[in-house]
This record gives sequence, structure tokens and C-alpha cells, in this order.
Amino acid sequence: MSESETDAEPKDDLTPAEPEAGEASGTPQEPVPTDYRRNIWLLVIIVGGVIAAWALAMLWKAKTPPEIEALGPPALAPPAGPSPGRAPRTRPAPVVVRRVIGTEAEMIWAAPALRTAGVQYRLPRLFDVTQRDPALDMDALVALPGRRADLGPNLVVGDLPEPRFQPARTIQALAPDDRVVVLSYGGETRAYPVRTLLNYAGICDRVGQVPVYVCWSRFTQVARCLVAHLADRDVQWRDAGLMYYGSDVYYDAESGSLWDPFSGRALTGPATGQAADLIPVAVWRWGDWQPAHADTPVLAAELEAVGVGEITGGPAPDILDLYLQSPLVPYRLKHFNPESSPLAPKAFIVGVALGGQARAYPVAELSGQGFGTLADSVGGTTVEVHVTSPYTGYATAEGKLLDAPVMLWFAWQEIHPEGDVYQIPAKRPLPLDASPTTGQ
Repeated sequence: MSESETDAEPKDDLTPAEPEAGEASGTPQEPVPTDYRRNIWLLVIIVGGVIAAWALAMLWKAKTPPEIEALGPPALAPPAGPSPGRAPRTRPAPVVVRRVIGTEAEMIWAAPALRTAGVQYRLPRLFDVTQRDPALDMDALVALPGRRADLGPNLVVGDLPEPRFQPARTIQALAPDDRVVVLSYGGETRAYPVRTLLNYAGICDRVGQVPVYVCWSRFTQVARCLVAHLADRDVQWRDAGLMYYGSDVYYDAESGSLWDPFSGRALTGPATGQAADLIPVAVWRWGDWQPAHADTPVLAAELEAVGVGEITGGPAPDILDLYLQSPLVPYRLKHFNPESSPLAPKAFIVGVALGGQARAYPVAELSGQGFGTLADSVGGTTVEVHVTSPYTGYATAEGKLLDAPVMLWFAWQEIHPEGDVYQIPAKRPLPLDASPTTGQ
């Protein structure tokens, strides 16, 4: 074997293989062509995925309840004409509650998505209504136009910087006609200005070491206070964006159940059958309440930051006044009939329900005729109704404050359609109680 042949022999596995027969040994080896079929299949898979995602999006959109025209809050004042060259402002299309039936659960849409300029800024919220209170009337659940779940956040007193409360005598930002919600519980008394409550769905606080939830409805002008603790857990309520008869509806963050704060009971969801304890509160005109309670703590959050008569983040006082003066109601009603109603729909009343009987006391009429305190019998119980202004009052029985809310008449009649209205006697009983010893 020659020296050249010896060098041509492979020395290890890394040596290139001998060219096959018929190939010139001096010709360089060409690269193996890429498998184009693999690329085609990858392209087909990608295009198919895009088409499938688009189809699923269209299917989801088709199942989303459309925004349907519903009876909503009318305009409180004639809108001004659009300025030249400016497009008129339009409100979002009204929506109504709609039921969605599934294979295992029945749901309701509580907050349909709202689109502005093609951008969806609030996702829908579904509430499970498979479990429900037997007394729940699904047709009485109403979603107000423009009202969305979680639209009104809670004010958590524990998260506020000091000072959280200030003595009533130091509060300078409230006008005499402003209202305060007064709560007495566990040996403590404190007041929450309605001006602050208007900006929030509710206020989370602790009174007498007990967690409480104080809420206010701007539509029905009623204040409620619930003990935010059940037998086994604390409860965190949030705005559900719904109305039920004459009440705002809340849901609890733990179970997603819907709650009626007027009765304190859970309407739907896992908490159905449970009820929160209610604490009676009284609503007072600031100019009447403050002089007699100079040292009582008042929630001062946001008050010092605004001037008298201003409301931060909520409706301006003139808009609120227009709402109260308007005879129109903000949502559809089942029981109120304006043609046969003995009172104007937005007349303030003190409502007393005892022993299967419900009675409304029109505080504006009573105040206008000089009535301060009157005695009456409701459901076999003797009650005293105290009128403190044309839009505030409270009721007691045996010296104890009753759960007798001050609210607008149309909402009270929705809750108690079988109730009646107190007939004002010709003779005045007692003068106006300007220095209260009850009702805090």
C-alpha cells in the first residue's frame, strides 16, 4: 500500500465518508434541502389557532346579553342644547338584569359590560342564583342604567389616617341643613355625614368592637347599618350594581351572594338562608343635632377638603335637589301608582313596621303643621314618632330606638305595598323636640 493510500484511510469517526460510486471525489458535498412540508404544517397550525380564537370570541360575544332599553332614571333637568360644532353628550345605553341558564347553575348578569369608543372598561359579573331565598322575586331585581358592580367603593375607616373622627364641635365644613347618620351601639355613639356617604357604597367601621357596615342609598335616601359578622366569619359587602324593590343590593366578597340591606337577608348564592343583624340608626339635620352632641365623634374624612355645600366625587347638591323635586322615579316600580298615591313619590317618611302592620309618617307635612312628637299604635305596639325636620325623624317604643328608617315614600311602598299612611289629626300633639334625649 502506497503512502498516499495510507493517508486516505479514515483515522476516526469524524473523518468524512467516502463519496459514493459515480460521484467525483473532488466535487464538494451539497447541503441537504430543508423539509418544506414541515414549515407548511406549522403555518397551517398557526392560522388554525388564530381562526379558532376568533370564533370563540365571536361565540362569547353572541352569548353576552345585549344592552337592552329599560326604564331608567329620567333626566332631572332639560339638557342644554349642544354648542356649535360640538357633538351632544350621550349616555350609555340602559341595561336590564338578564338570566343566563347553564347546565349546573342559573346565573344573572348584574353588571353587563359597558363599551365606550370600542373599549370595554368593566367586565360582566355573574352571580349564582341556583340557591335563592324563597321570597326572592327575580323580576324585582333591576340594574340601573350606568350602574355597575363595584362602581361605588367602600370607605374602610381602619385604613384612614388619623384623625378618623373629630368631636362635633370642631366640624366646620357641614352646613346646618346637612344630614348625619347617627349610630349608637355597644356604649358608643358616632355620626357619619351623608355628604361622605354619598361618595361610597358603604362605610366599614368597628363600633363597640363589632364590625359594622353603614350604607346609604342616594336613590331612596335611606340609611342602613348591618353587623358585618355572621356566626362563622366577617362579611365584606360590596356594591352589586342592582336595586331590589326599594333597596340597593350588595354582594359579599367571600361567597358572591346577593344581599338585601333593608331586610339584612341573603337573596341568592351560598349564603342563602343567612341574615345579618340590623342596628337601628337615626338621621338628623346637622344644625339640630350638633349643639346637643358637641363631644360626639363625627367621621371627618373628606369634609375638611371641600367647602360647605360641595360633594367630592358624587352628585352636586343642586343635582340632588333636582332629583328630590322631580316626581319621576329612577327605576321601574311594581307597586307604586302615582295616580292613586296619597303622597308624592319623593316625600320623606318615617316608616314603622311592627306586628304585621306597616305605616308611613310624612315628616314634611307633620313638620309643616308643627308636629314634633306624636304617639300612635302600630301592630299593637305604642310608638312615638319624633319629627326633627321636614326630611328627618325617628321612632321609639318604650324609650328604645326602633328600626324605623327615614326614606322616600315610593321606596317604602315598594317594600310594604300593604301599608298605610298616618292620618294627620287636626290638633297638634306636642311641640318640636329640639333637644333630643332619644335617637341620639
